[in-house]
Amino acid sequence: MLPSLEQRRVSLTSLKAWFPWRSECENVSQLRSLVDGTDEEELGQWSTAVADNSEDILQPATGPDGYIWRLLMRRMSLLIFHSIANSPQSAYAVSHLKVLKVLLSPAKTGALGANNSVHSTLAKDITSDLLDHNLYTHVGNAIRSIPIEAYSLSAALPLLMSLATSPFSILAPTSLSYQQSLTLLFVHILTIPLNRLPRLSQTDFSSRLPLSSLDILSLSIPDIIASSPAPESRFNLIANLYEFTRPLYRTLSLSALDVYLHFLTELMDAISISSFELKQSLYQLDPHTKERLVTISGADHLTSLLIASKRYPYSQWSLASFLLSLGAICPTWRENLLSTLLGCPGGNLVQELYREFVRTSPLGRDCSPKALMDPSFASAWPPLLLLSDLYTQSLLTMGDEEFSPTASNTIIASRNPLTLDELIDFSKKLLNIANTLWSMEDQTNVQEGRVPGINLKWEGAREKVTKCVQAIHERDSRKQFTPQDHWLVNSQIDIQSFVEAAVFEEAQQNQRLNDSGPLSKCQVALSPRLGVLNNIPFAIPVDVRVSIFRRFVTNDMSRDRSGTARLSVRRGSIAQDAFDNLAGVDIKAPIEITIIDQFGQDEDASDGVFKEFFASFCEEVFSEDRGLWLANKEQERYPNPHSYATKQHSLEWYRFIGRIVGKAIYEGHSVSVQFAGFFLRKWLGKQESFLDDLQSLDPDLWQGLVNLKHCADNPQDLNVNFTIAVDGEPLAFPPPHRALTYIPSENETHDLIPNGSNVAVTRENRLQYIQLVSHYRLSEQIKLQSEAFFEGLLEVIDSRLFRMFNQQDIGILLGSAFLPVDLVDLRKHTEYDGYNDAELTIIAFWKVVDTFDQEERRALLEFVTSCRRPPLLGFKDLVPNFTVCHAGEDEQYLPTVSKCHNLLKACLRSFRCPMSVDSLILWQLPRYKNEHVLRDKLLQAIHSDTGHPQSFTTELSQHIL
Repeated sequence: MLPSLEQRRVSLTSLKAWFPWRSECENVSQLRSLVDGTDEEELGQWSTAVADNSEDILQPATGPDGYIWRLLMRRMSLLIFHSIANSPQSAYAVSHLKVLKVLLSPAKTGALGANNSVHSTLAKDITSDLLDHNLYTHVGNAIRSIPIEAYSLSAALPLLMSLATSPFSILAPTSLSYQQSLTLLFVHILTIPLNRLPRLSQTDFSSRLPLSSLDILSLSIPDIIASSPAPESRFNLIANLYEFTRPLYRTLSLSALDVYLHFLTELMDAISISSFELKQSLYQLDPHTKERLVTISGADHLTSLLIASKRYPYSQWSLASFLLSLGAICPTWRENLLSTLLGCPGGNLVQELYREFVRTSPLGRDCSPKALMDPSFASAWPPLLLLSDLYTQSLLTMGDEEFSPTASNTIIASRNPLTLDELIDFSKKLLNIANTLWSMEDQTNVQEGRVPGINLKWEGAREKVTKCVQAIHERDSRKQFTPQDHWLVNSQIDIQSFVEAAVFEEAQQNQRLNDSGPLSKCQVALSPRLGVLNNIPFAIPVDVRVSIFRRFVTNDMSRDRSGTARLSVRRGSIAQDAFDNLAGVDIKAPIEITIIDQFGQDEDASDGVFKEFFASFCEEVFSEDRGLWLANKEQERYPNPHSYATKQHSLEWYRFIGRIVGKAIYEGHSVSVQFAGFFLRKWLGKQESFLDDLQSLDPDLWQGLVNLKHCADNPQDLNVNFTIAVDGEPLAFPPPHRALTYIPSENETHDLIPNGSNVAVTRENRLQYIQLVSHYRLSEQIKLQSEAFFEGLLEVIDSRLFRMFNQQDIGILLGSAFLPVDLVDLRKHTEYDGYNDAELTIIAFWKVVDTFDQEERRALLEFVTSCRRPPLLGFKDLVPNFTVCHAGEDEQYLPTVSKCHNLLKACLRSFRCPMSVDSLILWQLPRYKNEHVLRDKLLQAIHSDTGHPQSFTTELSQHIL
């Protein structure tokens, strides 16, 4: 606020009282009269008369009244300064400013009398007077008062900017006044929008700014920020500080560079994230300011900043803090910022951060929360968190072959900035930090406390570390490079206590869900064991996680369910009958299933009937002939991408299949179907790793894209555009049980971008093309089908429970992973009917099975249980138990099995027997006396269809008829 006229009169009165007065000084009498009684008009006329001739102003200084002249000049300076402050656009403002420029020039006033120190201190005295009368407040207001449309023509503006920098050529850099002036310049001048600082005068202005002395502001930064509370002012301060300091990067001292980066960091931390989203136009920022804010995260600026910081290795702590804040302040820039940093020339920032800071960092060694949160580690956090962000980003575009190329691959070079040994060390540090932060009993500090040395809450640091360790673990899961048990934290926790606590926390969360609906982030954070299981599950052994999963499900089963449902299905039409009769049924409730055989008779409705139902159901619905699912070369299933599969009827089938698969998992049955890795990632809600995931779907397309990615030639020579060929529509929409007939359509294509057929793939845009092709094949084509399947699956099992597993673990949970058959465990949990474990036949049986390789053992397991995979948690979980039954003394019979009971039985070697089918099925394992005979008969049975009840009864009935 400028002083009023009355305030000015008071000010002038005080000035008269302040200065001595000598009426006998004839040579300055005119000036004295002007100071004593002048009005604005007379003052302006005097300034106009002398402004362009410094000699007219300074001539009296050399006369006998030089001392009086000096005192009058100090008073005159204040008078014309207040005139400028009150009327910055008056006709005399420019003249006043020119007079002040002369008086504030040490070169001119100091040369008036070499032997007279009075003259050499005049500029300093006037500067002190102006500072006492709010120089920077009034100059800032004067600049802002000039209409924006008049800026380019304003003669006052360059003079005002010169006045703002004049103290730095007059005051001693070590003086308190110098530091205060620099602080006030940032508060009142550099918070002005950049477009109000004319470009013609910016060069002179920036050359007069003492930016090389920024280090003197190290203690004043909080005050500067607090004095500029408006977001617009802080935006302007960032833009101006960056604009004027960037040209000096190569010459700034270490201390000045550190303070500069710290200043920008503190400014960005003081602005909320939402405020920095410039696209939302929340604030009226001028175009020049917006342009500077955008270019801060540009490649040119980051490159020059990285080069400057290399001169002072220890400045990278400040650089890391700055880059972290820059990425956090505007999330829409974060990915581009990280990609730009990874691509900056002049070195490898990932390597430098790891080798110079993180490798020797104490973080991640001592796993106690107290040690981790020690304030003395403040300088260690920015490099580690920036490295976590950068390495996570680098893995998004790094293929597995680029991550760790094989020796035979001469086309693909390594893009991994860290060696595998370095990654082992780095990932262990990250795992220990993440585990400590997720496991803390009191999560209040994690939610509210801040990381020392950086404006980031602990939960933000935990997120960065967790994302990076997850990404590294995922690579290791696909192509292992870490030692055995590298990812486990067994030594840091008591497993049994962990399990019990996790089950208790899950029960608490379910209670909160029932009482108040969806859980808040704060409520979820109150469960540290669940935090570990949901975010770094690989830190806990997979068998422990599966046992926890089963405990969760058991607790859910204990809740009240609607009554038992009854389902009757016909063999050969099991899927369709189930689809027609289970709509609207509580799928979690018990279902009594009756299977009708081909003769119209009820099959055995034993405890194992759901296994038999589910095995037949999967055989029908996952058959490629049915058209809902396809298989890759590894016979892994994924939804059919053809458009007919997105029709409503097909989506209902996907939803129903998801319900039945969920029911099987819920009740602990093995799901023998193997799903493709990219589909399992969708199952778990993980972001697709586009190029690597494509390999499991279409190896030929994957190889072609890899070749394109590393092709040294110009891709334009291949005549490829931004389209992808799609298969033709089916001839007719068939019933679900019929095979499909397709019409190939070579000319049918899909545009990957608007007008993609007219956009050529070039060297510059090929990565975009590769990502779009991969995304279309992996995601877009099966989006609706996948969503329908998961909707049905999650109707049975809460998605929270699946967070404990990655895609490899899901295969184990489903029972589709090929775990070795543990004969010691199998024998321990085997029961006998008519035998005991000391009999020669049983001893020979186990000796024979012990000679089997894993494939033969799996064949035996499939023969008995309908599943080739052993129970994950051991054969104690096989219900009913594996049982070997006595079947008489005739060694001519082959072993057979009733799969509903998991009993190893026998059937006749020859069908020439006048017995009924039912009585034949009751025949059991003969008492083989010869080990070689037992081996031959057992292998013959498990490798033929005669041991299967369904095929056996069919074959026998045909023989009898």
